[in-house]
Amino acid sequence: MDRMHLRYWYRLNGVDRYAPWFDGGETDGFLTDQEGRIPTFSTKNRLDEWAHSIGVNYAESIVIGNTTTLTDLDRSQAWAAESNRIGLNASNLLSTWNMFTDVAATVSDSGEFEVASKAATGYDALFFACDADRSGSTVPKWSDFQIREVKDVLMLGQALFKRNSCEVS
Repeated sequence: MDRMHLRYWYRLNGVDRYAPWFDGGETDGFLTDQEGRIPTFSTKNRLDEWAHSIGVNYAESIVIGNTTTLTDLDRSQAWAAESNRIGLNASNLLSTWNMFTDVAATVSDSGEFEVASKAATGYDALFFACDADRSGSTVPKWSDFQIREVKDVLMLGQALFKRNSCEVS
């Protein structure tokens, strides 16, 4: 399968940014600069200009249904920093986890995140919670252990992304 290149829209530190993401079929990830970092951009146009300079065309942002999808890292990190379950937004948390998984597939220093995320049962709980939200079913009960796992993975993923990304414009 050929790679499909899309703009990845996310919010970090109250600022919306775009990163060059690709769907590679079996492996998704982000394009990197010459130093192996994920470049991020303040506008879609700036991302498109950069991508064009390396021979990649971006025609779309990530869209689910008819909605362009924002991954709100601030919201995920605020929830992960809390000591309780209140404010759990399974859809945004799953999107955040998936983003960090794609970061880990892209960069070379992802060991701690990968070990934690592969061992965690919280991903399945997030996935089923999202499915329950869409279908109107009852959201499965979360254990304290799963909540802690999700929070830990999100904190590790955030640190991984910050270490391996750079603001271009």
